[in-house]
Amino acid sequence: MQLPEGIRIRRGLILPLIAMKLLLESLGKWRTCALAAVAGTMVLALPSAGRAQPANDLFNDALTLSGASGTTITSNIDATTETAEPPIAGVDGGASVWYSWTAPADGCATFRVSNATFDSLLAVSTGTLSGGLTSIAENNDDGSTDTSRVTFNALSGETYSIAVDGVAGTSGTASLTWFMGAPGAPSGPSPFNGETTSVNVTVLDWADVPGTTTYTVILNSNVVGVTTQSLLVLPVSINIGNNLWQVSAENECGITFGPPWFFTYCPTGIGVPDNPVPPTGSTVPSTIPKLDWDDTTNVVIYDVYLNGSLYASVIASEVNLLTPPPFGYNEWQVIGLNSCGYTTGSLWNFCVIDPPKNPVPSDGGTVCDPPIILDWDDQPAATGYDVVYDGIPRGTVTSSQYTLPSTPSFGFHSWQITVRNSCSTAPGPVWTFNVSTGGSPSQQAWRTNGQVHAVAVDGGRVYLGGNFTQLVSPGTSGTLSRNNLAALDAATGLPLPWTANTDGPVYALTSGNNTIYAGGDFTQVQGISRANIAAIGTNGFLVSSWNPGANGIVRTLTTSTTNLLYAGGQFTTLAGTGRSRAGAVDLGTGALSGWNPNADQTVYTLVEHSGEIYAGGSFNSIGGQTRKGIARLDPTIGNATVGWNANCNLYVYAIAFSTTTDTLYVGGQFTSIGGQTRNNLAELRIGNATATSWNPFSNATVYALAQVGNTLFVGGEFSLIGGLTRSYLAGVDVVTGLAVSCQFAPDNVVRALVPMGPTFLAGGDFVFLGGSQNQGFGFFGSTSAPSTGAVSWDLYR
Repeated sequence: MQLPEGIRIRRGLILPLIAMKLLLESLGKWRTCALAAVAGTMVLALPSAGRAQPANDLFNDALTLSGASGTTITSNIDATTETAEPPIAGVDGGASVWYSWTAPADGCATFRVSNATFDSLLAVSTGTLSGGLTSIAENNDDGSTDTSRVTFNALSGETYSIAVDGVAGTSGTASLTWFMGAPGAPSGPSPFNGETTSVNVTVLDWADVPGTTTYTVILNSNVVGVTTQSLLVLPVSINIGNNLWQVSAENECGITFGPPWFFTYCPTGIGVPDNPVPPTGSTVPSTIPKLDWDDTTNVVIYDVYLNGSLYASVIASEVNLLTPPPFGYNEWQVIGLNSCGYTTGSLWNFCVIDPPKNPVPSDGGTVCDPPIILDWDDQPAATGYDVVYDGIPRGTVTSSQYTLPSTPSFGFHSWQITVRNSCSTAPGPVWTFNVSTGGSPSQQAWRTNGQVHAVAVDGGRVYLGGNFTQLVSPGTSGTLSRNNLAALDAATGLPLPWTANTDGPVYALTSGNNTIYAGGDFTQVQGISRANIAAIGTNGFLVSSWNPGANGIVRTLTTSTTNLLYAGGQFTTLAGTGRSRAGAVDLGTGALSGWNPNADQTVYTLVEHSGEIYAGGSFNSIGGQTRKGIARLDPTIGNATVGWNANCNLYVYAIAFSTTTDTLYVGGQFTSIGGQTRNNLAELRIGNATATSWNPFSNATVYALAQVGNTLFVGGEFSLIGGLTRSYLAGVDVVTGLAVSCQFAPDNVVRALVPMGPTFLAGGDFVFLGGSQNQGFGFFGSTSAPSTGAVSWDLYR
């Protein structure tokens, strides 16, 4: 029966037609038409006239595929579907063609429909239509609507049926590809293996590998891209010199790596290393940390040669020196390399020589016995040492010692050593030492017949305050009447005609505006009424207009850059106004200022430093804060600095600021200060009032402090300090805290110390000092005039 294609059949004829279709199928005649339900009618789809179904339209007519891999063109145009065919991947087809493939070996197998002109379905199965098919793998759409792919584990000798169909009977042509195992190894690199190019490479290319789904590209040990194409536009720059690359191909069955390939990129010109550090011809110390030069164009690595031997190969344009270069002349050179070649830098040189170190006597130290030999560390490869002593060139010596032409005199001495070697010279620092000659005071200065509690130096004069009635000449051959105040010439030690007699002891002295200010326990000066505080001109006359008065003992005085005189002691009024133990008046007029710390107990010392006032005493509160023994105060109002609290557990009598570090020394009667256990002597950090590790340990009260060079001179009641037996007066090293060798041997308490140039002045209760009679006052070292400017020291008496 021949009907027009696509003829519509009324609903009443559907069941008879279905019965006819089943009859024709049983006779094997239902090949030329298809029946489908469309909008309530049956459509009888008959092949177009003059066209035949594909040869492999039926399962039993499957075409044979052979081998582990291959590709064939398939078409399902005019294909039909047999009744027993199941849906593929859950989707109905309608135009299937069949293939048969026997696996040549065990392994992973992949079948793929590609380049399809229809929406494809793909299935692999075993068995028969009549006996039932067993699905092995099936797929609808592998990334696009016209491509299908399946992968399965094939068994050697097993025959598999492959169905290619179209969704809802769609049809067309396609490529059917099959292969077993991972894809082949990538080949055909571009740039080719071993190629040298002067052009920057931006694309890597290779031959397409059948069956590959993705390629991974590795360049110089780093993955730089994953692609589905057989080329990659590089997202990174290639190296100058050798570049190593490799490509892996991957499919469902595995990954295959291509061989490593390399190419060499050689742009024109490797730069020449330049600008050495140290510069050629320079002199450097042995502590030089590295050799350095400019980064050089197109260099991959640098070879560094030192004194003719390869020292290091480095990537950066510097090399760290693991050991110091040898003393003397050194040559070095840098060669810049890459895979294309090298360039050689100039031959550079430098001279290694260290300044001299570790002087004996130590820099800034005080010696008791004058040295006759200056000594320092030997310098390797040194050819000689130039010596300058006390500012005079003394020639060149070949050993690291110099014998002095004469025994050093009292006082300050300086020296400097310059090292020579075969290529350069290196001057050392200027070192100093102070000669105290065994702690014996100068025999030129006059003394007192009683106690000296305060000493001040100003304008080439030394002023003494205390409890005495006479000045006594050296050898006690003469006396001059002086009641509690006296003045000596700082250069000669001779008395000056400056008389400012008081009727009571003087405990504090300071100077300013050509005036000497005195504090103590007196009611008259030069027969004129003065209550415990007075101003005497350097001409010896009382300043009549200056008379603030204090109602109690004044223990300490200090001036400031703000033209104020700060006073501390046991008074409760100053200039007729309430001021508890501390106050300030104008230097010129004596008028009271607003500075009012209001201490609850005695203030024994006041020191100005960097615009702040530091107070020491027996107080528990001061400046509106709880402060025990020591405080830092505002110079205008007198408030205690918040957060600055050394928290001394007893009393502070002396404060001195270090001339070598950012610290202050504190003396007194205490066992704890700055958060540490310290006995009567400590070093505090200026910033936060905490104690340093310096700990000389004094076994009794400290009243006086004065730093000269690297020695802190200490006066008080002690008999043991700095680890040695020392009574009343000692020198302590400011670094180690150990007592120096000098023994000054006073026979009683030292209450006042003042530095003066390279030496110091001492006052106290002693009669003998340094083995001879020096009552009340001692002047150590040379009698050279002190530097200009006022120096004062005033302590608990």
